[in-house]
Amino acid sequence: AQINAAGQDGTYSTKYNIGDVVAVDFGTEGSTYAMLVAKDADELADGSGNAKMTFINVDIFTTSHRWNPSRAADPDDSSKYQEGTGTIGGYDKSELKSYIMDTIVPLAPTDLVNVVKSVKKYSNIYDTSSSYVKDVVSTETFWAPSYREMNFGNYETLGPVYSSAFPDNASRIKHKVGATSAFSWWLRSAYTNNIAYSVSTSGANYSNGVNTNIGVVLGFCI
Repeated sequence: AQINAAGQDGTYSTKYNIGDVVAVDFGTEGSTYAMLVAKDADELADGSGNAKMTFINVDIFTTSHRWNPSRAADPDDSSKYQEGTGTIGGYDKSELKSYIMDTIVPLAPTDLVNVVKSVKKYSNIYDTSSSYVKDVVSTETFWAPSYREMNFGNYETLGPVYSSAFPDNASRIKHKVGATSAFSWWLRSAYTNNIAYSVSTSGANYSNGVNTNIGVVLGFCI
């Protein structure tokens, strides 16, 4: 609530710096910190301007999860593929998004949920014809970061790049809550029709088959 108030009255611009953290308790998934990664960077979904502040969790949640089941044919049309399998339909139709919204977000503190803003997020996807589609927009409140946002390059061409917070591989290395060893974690960007991008234990860009259980990291805007 205090951070949101600073956003509303404009004092956030000098009060907070990129890299500042705030403690957030996600119950059974762990007590972690959310790091300020950008200011005035993410477009509000209602078109009224930009969110004041963007945060990404420092740690990976306790439970690993897959991105989706493997790519499968549409049971109603064998010439197409089913959304929510492989990377078909992209992050917006993924099991990873459903897991974040249905399992992780209900564990978040109410005072956080109350101030999170809906923003436009861009992701590269594969459609039901298994064709590659760039920069598909979805409306998100809590979200997995993208390849572009993590400053890996212009694979996606729309949306912010959090370059100040993630200047190099070392800055992208994450651990599970309470652990000391680095752990790989999902990005929301599709790599092929059955593989999605991730961040490796060294902080480099990597990719995994969608049915692999790896780490989940959350972002949100205030």
